[in-house]
Amino acid sequence: MATENQDVVSTFAAVVEGKIKALQALLDSLKSAVAMGAFGSGEGLDLAVSGASSNALDMTPIDLPEGAFNGKSLPACVKLYLSAAKRKKTIKEIAAALREGGVESTSDNFENVVTGALFRLKTNGDVLRFKDGWGLSEWYPANMRGSVGAPTKNSKAKKKGKKARTKTSPAMKTTKGEPQNVTEIAKPEDKPEPRILGFFKTNQREIPAREVATALGLKIQTVNLVLSKLAHQNKIQRLQSGNFRALGTAAS
Repeated sequence: MATENQDVVSTFAAVVEGKIKALQALLDSLKSAVAMGAFGSGEGLDLAVSGASSNALDMTPIDLPEGAFNGKSLPACVKLYLSAAKRKKTIKEIAAALREGGVESTSDNFENVVTGALFRLKTNGDVLRFKDGWGLSEWYPANMRGSVGAPTKNSKAKKKGKKARTKTSPAMKTTKGEPQNVTEIAKPEDKPEPRILGFFKTNQREIPAREVATALGLKIQTVNLVLSKLAHQNKIQRLQSGNFRALGTAAS
């Protein structure tokens, strides 16, 4: 009789332990989703955000609830996905996961749109770029966040050298003892911002940042920074797809 009772207790204990594990996994997933804003402002949900942030040290992937990406911007969706994945992911993996999670886009190349969102997050200090993928900055110590992707000493020296060198025309050459003439500076139209604005004026359609960079021969980082600035100044329009178009242009 004692053996039968012991078996019943052991079986019941195993069932309880299984339910506790399942509920804990659900709680961790819900806390992470709340911390990333998947449920709006989170008002009315009695969940400690501090508990969610402590999960950043636990690199065990969690499953996001269905509809977690609904109503969120693309950068927010990227952050939410990386928070749940708990490990570095490539652009291709991130794009595939967002598509599977229900994120819609009108772009023919969704990976380019995701690339633009990642570089915006990188500029804001939310993510870090590595050779094998992208990860959230909060996973890494503060001293590492400033070193990943930072320019090297040689590149800084080259930039200083470029600033020091200026063009002078033959007519501006001076003789000994005469005051030095003012050097020439780059024309405003040669700078990235007016070139990008001109490109949108001549292309009245939705354009991804990658296409602008390719067409104008500029770095994608530079294009993303300028596009964000122009959109903030209401000189161009940023679309939910992550692409841009000139103001007053009808959606295609």
